[in-house]
Amino acid sequence: MKKGTVCVTGGRGYLASWMIKRLLDDGYSVNATVRTTDSERLKIFDADLSKPDTFKAPIKGCIGVFLVAHPMDFVGKEPEEVVTERAMKGNLGILQACVDSKTVKKVVYTSSGSAVVLNGKNHTEVLDEESWSDVDYIRGRYKDFGAPYYISKTIIEKRILDFADNKGLDVVTVVPNYIHGPFIGPRCPGSVYVSMAMIFGKTENYKMLVKTDFVHVDDVARAHIHLLESPNAKGSFLKDVEKVMKFPSVSSGKLLGTGFEFKYGIEEMFDDAIDCSMEKGLVCVTGGRGYLASWLIKTLLEDGYSVNATRLKIFDADLSKPETFKEPIKGCIGVFHVAHPIDFEGKEPEEVITERVVKGSLGILHACIDSKTVKKVVYTSSASAVVMNGKKHTEVLDEESWSDVDFIRSHFKEFGASYFISKTMVEKEMLEFGEKNGLDVVTVVPTYVLGPFIGPRCPDSVYVSMAMIFGDTSKYKMLTKTDFVHVDDVARAHIHLFEFRNANGRYICSKIGYTIEELYKFLSSRYPEYKMPNIDKLLGTGFRFQYGLKEMFDDAINCCKRNKIFNGERNRMRNRRPWVLSVVDDQDVARKWIFSKRHCQNRFRKDVSYLTNLPGASERLKIFDADLSKPETFKAPIEGCIGVFHVAHPIDFECKEPEEVLTERAVKGSLGILQACIDSKTVKKVVLTSSASAVSVNGKKYTEVLDEESWSNIDFIRSQFDEFWASYFISKTMVEKEMLEFGEKNGLDVVTILPTYIHGPFIGPRCPGSVYILMSMIFGDTSQYEMLMKTDCVHVDDVVRAHVHLFECPDAKGRYLCSRIDFTIEEMYSFLSVRYPEYKMPDIDFLRDDEKMKIPYVSSRKLVETGFQFKYGLEEMFDDAIECCKRNNIL
Repeated sequence: MKKGTVCVTGGRGYLASWMIKRLLDDGYSVNATVRTTDSERLKIFDADLSKPDTFKAPIKGCIGVFLVAHPMDFVGKEPEEVVTERAMKGNLGILQACVDSKTVKKVVYTSSGSAVVLNGKNHTEVLDEESWSDVDYIRGRYKDFGAPYYISKTIIEKRILDFADNKGLDVVTVVPNYIHGPFIGPRCPGSVYVSMAMIFGKTENYKMLVKTDFVHVDDVARAHIHLLESPNAKGSFLKDVEKVMKFPSVSSGKLLGTGFEFKYGIEEMFDDAIDCSMEKGLVCVTGGRGYLASWLIKTLLEDGYSVNATRLKIFDADLSKPETFKEPIKGCIGVFHVAHPIDFEGKEPEEVITERVVKGSLGILHACIDSKTVKKVVYTSSASAVVMNGKKHTEVLDEESWSDVDFIRSHFKEFGASYFISKTMVEKEMLEFGEKNGLDVVTVVPTYVLGPFIGPRCPDSVYVSMAMIFGDTSKYKMLTKTDFVHVDDVARAHIHLFEFRNANGRYICSKIGYTIEELYKFLSSRYPEYKMPNIDKLLGTGFRFQYGLKEMFDDAINCCKRNKIFNGERNRMRNRRPWVLSVVDDQDVARKWIFSKRHCQNRFRKDVSYLTNLPGASERLKIFDADLSKPETFKAPIEGCIGVFHVAHPIDFECKEPEEVLTERAVKGSLGILQACIDSKTVKKVVLTSSASAVSVNGKKYTEVLDEESWSNIDFIRSQFDEFWASYFISKTMVEKEMLEFGEKNGLDVVTILPTYIHGPFIGPRCPGSVYILMSMIFGDTSQYEMLMKTDCVHVDDVVRAHVHLFECPDAKGRYLCSRIDFTIEEMYSFLSVRYPEYKMPDIDFLRDDEKMKIPYVSSRKLVETGFQFKYGLEEMFDDAIECCKRNNIL
């Protein structure tokens, strides 16, 4: 937001230059005065305190003035009285120009702690704004150099405040002590130099550090702006933050009372000052137009480096012509190799691209050696050079892991293979070259780079990361499990590793990992103004889950206790045949729970007392004898109903019948139920309980996100599973397909719900199969662990509520997946061990060698151990990216 124009005097000085930076950052326009004009990009005015009239032009039209300039007689050529008189006359002249301008609302004058503390008071006292330095004390105690500065600062502040009172001009004074921290100008400011006397080895300045009050330059600049904007700020404000080592101490209580807060401590002051004091050299950045490269150039320039960038109308260079890099590398102390060719149209074989990029990159390294000046090369690799090797998704991979070229070729299409393989091979070859030739080569391995961008187009990684915001569902499959890092963190990591003497080898750079469900929840909450295609069709209808993992397990364990399943039956449960306790019993849980919610008809059970004993059952529950193999038996229970929840499904536990026979009977029975619904003339809707196994059993890649458009593949099932599982999966899939087709052809409203593992409490006396499997660690049944490698589950009451919700939702159509949470076996073991320590659970180490292929996690531990710290989280990544998209009319 534009805040108006302000004037800063003494624009070249330490504090004034930083204040200009901060004011520009905060949205102000700035008129800055200096003694002589330079060819800088800021509009600057010639002005001299000894000629007050020269300030009229820069002050004209300003709403505020920061009076920072102060004359210094470094050589001591003039008497103190002369210096003070000239400074006073100049400052009062500026104030008169402010009054004459008719636009200036407030003046903020930069005084000094020396106008408060030099009065002979005890060093143990804490002085505030009521204290003034004593001019006679200063003349008697300090030499000519110190006296002119201290006296002039003291007298000028007094006269300025008096002038303001007389003229009705709003003047506030800031009284800082030693200002420390970074600086913008080329020279080290005096206060910074004195503060770092120990680092510079200047023992003659130690006497000035016996007891010192410090404040960060940015805090001082912010305090000036804060006081300009604070309508209640009046008079003098002390500015200190850290007392290091014998003047009296000073207090900033008055400043803090206006609402101002210090941001920086002594660590930041010295860190920033040391960084600015370091001499930076010339570096080269390849691929300068790219997303990361352009941001890296920006950061390098901000950090004081000079940059030779290729393909930025500075140097024209091409990886296919390595010799073109000699000129931009010449004279550089380092090279950041970010460029990487991408064949978007897939015109060339992967081998050709890989050979060319390897040759070009090694050519750059040769140019570095030939230059005789390059000390280090930092190469931008990719996490795809670490994770593409078929290792388990539950593993955390570090820099020792490499992607497998053969695995990539067999699992990814030409475009993906070309990029992943070339990135992997280039990194390997560059590290080997560096080791053989004594060249210091370090590689940064970032995950998805996200955040703001400098170029006009939205970078690919930003676009994919923001696919939900753009509404591009085709990219969702790339966000199943994603690790992100802010572009500025990646740029800073490059520079950090370049400057870090002990850096060697590879460094993974990743800040945070998200599943697609977590990402959707985060984006929907943070950016409600963007309507995002729902990753969950069920949630899109307005349904909301009520239960999490804690409730699922708590409720299930309570039911097991209540039914004495933990009392002497643990071994019996453990010895049951695994398939008896399989996922097929999920429907048994939902079936019984729906009775408690809606009292719908269900198939006959010999023991139905747990149903008839439900509250309200005696008045509103009727039990009918019905069998799917005899569809006509469903006519009576359906008669007069407005809806049917079809939960029943035949299961052949002993595999007595071929899969085809079972499927045919299940389909025939289910279609018979639908016909009975049509014949009833009263049924408005049918909700079928299908299964997630009707979606996911098709051999598709683990990286894909499957939705309701996906169907399990019958031939794949028959070729991969035994008779029992094939029978269940195929019958579930075929029944759902046939019912949806029947409904469409006959004008009957049929909706299907597809739950994953159902968990939670149960009404019947037996532990349902899905509940048992999910609690196999608690039961100590290691034979079920293989079914928990990666598990999706949902609370039984959420499933039931979803049935009812879809029945009552007039717009519900087709299929609806129903899953609340997913977790790995390691995550489950950790969760259960902490939450239920009373149950001793078998270890899961024996599963560590499982070869199931999933995308692994990655770790930035090695990078962090060098001292690098991430600054940005997912919020900043998306905030910055969205802001850039808005600015570039992409959103």
